[in-house]
Amino acid sequence: MIGQQYNAMDKTESRMLGDSSPVRDMDSVEDHNDIRNDSPHPRRWLVLTVFSLVAQGNGMIFLALSSISGKAQTFYGVSENRVNLTVILFYAVYVPFMPIATWMVNTTDGLRKVVLVAAFSMALGTGIRVFAFEGTKRSFDYLILGTSIAA
Repeated sequence: MIGQQYNAMDKTESRMLGDSSPVRDMDSVEDHNDIRNDSPHPRRWLVLTVFSLVAQGNGMIFLALSSISGKAQTFYGVSENRVNLTVILFYAVYVPFMPIATWMVNTTDGLRKVVLVAAFSMALGTGIRVFAFEGTKRSFDYLILGTSIAA
């Protein structure tokens, strides 16, 4: 296709330069006006839906304690800085891992594999966060660990 485009450009340029010889091998109009069917495949909608749900779940995980930080301080018996660490961890993990995720999208099976890895890590991190149900500093450590894995 690219070779055809260059070939067509060479023919046009030769006519512009005064070459009045008939153009041989001129591609038909149908070749250049090829209408492709760009309707999305149903699998793409599935991957987009899973990606959206993972992104939404990730946002809910890392912002879970920001609106109730005072109650979380009281419940876990930790300082405000430790509660805010759950939000800061997301950004601390996001920055170094974003180039890796971008590389994976471009070199592996694309968005599908990256979404699956992200969904798995989010599920694992959320599973660890479940162990933070007690109101102790030790259970808050599970919350921090789960948040860092889910991010």
